[in-house]
Amino acid sequence: MHVILICASEKRAIARTAAVLDAYALRIGDRTWQSPMTVEGLAEVRAALRRSASKSTAVACWRNDGRTRMRLLWTVGRAKTFARDGAFAVASKTRKVRVELPSFARAAPVFAVKAVCSCIYSALRTFHLGCRPI
Repeated sequence: MHVILICASEKRAIARTAAVLDAYALRIGDRTWQSPMTVEGLAEVRAALRRSASKSTAVACWRNDGRTRMRLLWTVGRAKTFARDGAFAVASKTRKVRVELPSFARAAPVFAVKAVCSCIYSALRTFHLGCRPI
């Protein structure tokens, strides 16, 4: 079977994981390996990865199930790195989202202040007119 191994390790675990995977598979990317393997060979790779695993280690193994289907076989190390289906974020970016208010929402406080002032003015005027001297 053909397998693809993806490393999402951090810090010093990258070098340890790469050393193990380089011994068993061909590197096809920065943190990706591919190789045809038997079930016994795959078990040996998994055991070697588990022996050298740390908190920063995260490796996923995918098996090619035909032309368009890949199936996640197992993960080694930190499980939070990968989703349940084996997907993980390659990059992420945080930025402030600027919310633009519509024009009627920007004008609403002005109208509210005007309404309050109008109510106060009419109340004072009514009170003033009701207190006429005799």
